[in-house]
Amino acid sequence: MREGATRIRFYPKSGARLYIPQRMLEDPDFPFEDEELVKIEIEDGRLVISKPEWWEIIDWEQMPE
Repeated sequence: MREGATRIRFYPKSGARLYIPQRMLEDPDFPFEDEELVKIEIEDGRLVISKPEWWEIIDWEQMPE
């Protein structure tokens, strides 16, 4: 497991940005591509970022019956 420290920046009305150091992006084990959709969860006080399954990105409330 790779570790690093970073800074999170909050923006009123739009959310936040999390800076990921370049050395982590260049790691061959970094699991994401540029512009890739990611799933963000809070589990036991930790932020977990993962690749979503197709059914997790559908807004089921907007689907016709």
